[in-house]
Amino acid sequence: DISERKEWERKLKQLAETDALTGLPNRILFQERLQSALDQAARLESQVGVMVLDLDRFKDINDTLGHPAGDDLLQQVSDRILDCARKTDTVARLGGDEFAIIVTNLKSPLDVEYLADRVVKAVSKPFKLGDQEVHSGTSIGITIYPQDQGGPDDLLRNADIALYRAKTDGGNIYRLYDEEIDCEVQSRQKAEVELREAIKNDEFALAYQPQIDITSGRLIGAEALLRWNHPDRGIVGPNEFIDVAETTRLIIPISKWVLQSACNFNKKLQKLELADVTVSVNISPLHFKEQGLLESVRKAIENAGLDPSFLELEITESMAMAHRGDILQLLNQLKSLGVKLAIDDFGTGFSSLSRLKDFPVDRLKIDQSFISDFGESSDHRAISSAIITLGHNLGLKVIAEGVETRLHMDILKELECDEAQGYYISKPLFEDDFIEFLRSYNDGVSLSA
Repeated sequence: DISERKEWERKLKQLAETDALTGLPNRILFQERLQSALDQAARLESQVGVMVLDLDRFKDINDTLGHPAGDDLLQQVSDRILDCARKTDTVARLGGDEFAIIVTNLKSPLDVEYLADRVVKAVSKPFKLGDQEVHSGTSIGITIYPQDQGGPDDLLRNADIALYRAKTDGGNIYRLYDEEIDCEVQSRQKAEVELREAIKNDEFALAYQPQIDITSGRLIGAEALLRWNHPDRGIVGPNEFIDVAETTRLIIPISKWVLQSACNFNKKLQKLELADVTVSVNISPLHFKEQGLLESVRKAIENAGLDPSFLELEITESMAMAHRGDILQLLNQLKSLGVKLAIDDFGTGFSSLSRLKDFPVDRLKIDQSFISDFGESSDHRAISSAIITLGHNLGLKVIAEGVETRLHMDILKELECDEAQGYYISKPLFEDDFIEFLRSYNDGVSLSA
């Protein structure tokens, strides 16, 4: 009688092919079923959809509420996905917060999109974890055989690429694989690898653009602007890599480096007795949402031995308004350190003026798009005038960026703007060139207001 041994072998096979937490097929069984579905589709000339999905904000929930809550969330997510899928579909957990679905006997690719839409809506509804109600979401990548050729590994790769695109497009959506997405994602993945190497090899540098008092012409500060000294492409501006840094969260270590480097350089200027100026640093929205920004700023100041009043942090108007509760608390904590605060790109974020007065900021920065059209657009001149008046009524300094001509400067003087920066004063300068600029400016050689 070998029935006992057979039963033991069956249980071992089940353990080997089933996810212990959710009871769903694991990656091994998923691969087997996908190969079978592809073989059948080839015989019957039918279509197979493959969906790969993972949870949005799962790490935040797991870190905040603990692993038991994270496990509970994964179990609830698996139940919701099963409720959306057909009985003939295979729902699997591939590992971590990553799930996959095999959709067989498709009549149309729209069937897969319909299922994906149902899953997105189902997972976006609140979850109850103990006494807490939490919100997650899911991003989904889809590939369809035989339009997309290959075996199980190829199709999973295609779906992963489409998933990557869904996440970079903001998450809580689905995307279908195509060759254009493939090229774009490969390019972004290459950029991610290069960015990681850049962090490791210290390939970043800061350029400083001078800021002056319009009335006196006195140098009052500089904005620290990030540059990448790429080993093959030379100096690369942030527009070419910031999006990748944000989506991969590499912006966090980069932001910490920027903070520390800017503080160190400003302290160096003071030791050289060249200037007592405020250096402004742009803070990523992601860094504001992360735990640890306050500590990063504190460490940068302390490590450099810099008086905190010589550091200014810039946040965009849209970010300040979009996350008012959390941002306001953090801004007050940063303000308590003694640093200055500014709202960048002001005039573009549709802010509520009644809410603006609640923010502990020192400066408003007029977006350069308004300044560039001074000579042609009376509307932009009127908007800039309104921002300047608003800032002064709130007791704030107002600085205009993108000042490139004498006309720009003359109009800003007429509008009683306080400060300016732009190519009319100086282009952004790396450290040694900025020091030379300071020496010339202090001697009255450089162009002033």
